[in-house]
Amino acid sequence: MTREIYLLLSLMLVFSSCSTDADSSGNQDDLDNMPVFAMTAIPDANFEQALVDLNIDDEVDGFVRTSNIDDIENLDIEDKGIADLTGIQDFTALVGLWVSRNEITQLDLRQNTNLKFAFASDNALTSLQVA
Repeated sequence: MTREIYLLLSLMLVFSSCSTDADSSGNQDDLDNMPVFAMTAIPDANFEQALVDLNIDDEVDGFVRTSNIDDIENLDIEDKGIADLTGIQDFTALVGLWVSRNEITQLDLRQNTNLKFAFASDNALTSLQVA
């Protein structure tokens, strides 16, 4: 009986010392050293789909890597059914913007300090904010 208790305690000790990391290698350091990317929220699925179509993003998931958009100088996303351009503020190098024939009601371009021109005709704009 004593032998069985020792065996049971030994098994409990072995199982309690096993790693429960999500990393299959069992190495927490690998998880800690994974790169972290800054992300920009793109809540309008049509806007993000336009970015996917331009090979700026790889999937419609509500986010795009900021490093994929911060050097874009010209963005032509006309006639895409876009209603919300949230995320456009992180296109910091943007010089030209074409967003005509969409469903945009509000356009805030105050953070796009390099912007020289924007074509936004045939939208439902009720608010336009520029620097």
